[in-house]
Amino acid sequence: MRELALRYRKPIVWLLDSAGARIQEAAGSTFAGTGYLFADQVVMSGVIPQVAAMLGPCSAGTAYIPGLADFVPMVQKTSSMSLAARVSSKRRTGEDVSDHDMGGSQVHCYESGVGNNEVADDRECIETVRKFLSYLPSSNTEAAPFHESADPADRSVEGLEKIVPVNRARPTTSGG
Repeated sequence: MRELALRYRKPIVWLLDSAGARIQEAAGSTFAGTGYLFADQVVMSGVIPQVAAMLGPCSAGTAYIPGLADFVPMVQKTSSMSLAARVSSKRRTGEDVSDHDMGGSQVHCYESGVGNNEVADDRECIETVRKFLSYLPSSNTEAAPFHESADPADRSVEGLEKIVPVNRARPTTSGG
């Protein structure tokens, strides 16, 4: 699918819900050679839009996919991404944390910045993907879609200075 998306210059949408692979079972298998998946994502970057719709938990290798994607909507209380599953974390650290605490939508949409939108459910996640893609061309060889807007270009936006810093050399404060 990645090869076809790149060849025909069409966006690729990942629907992610995976517990990851057990490394002890994957060593020596075909999964062990899947580093090309991430190399493909790098090649597609800036060429075609890549969306990682987080519909459930993703740990291990699948957690890299959203990190390399252009847009990552996450389902609240359902989706998460982390490099180790919570069971693995407890075994290694003794700390009992939930998938949500390790890398849920709250963490990635409001702290790490990997997640772009926190949505209520799978249906809203898919609708958000469709809306996002409507703003973009299918590839870098096409012009962006144009939509008329009645929104005045000079309108004032209350609180915008909390999101976009006035001084580019100084970041905004979090939670702003």
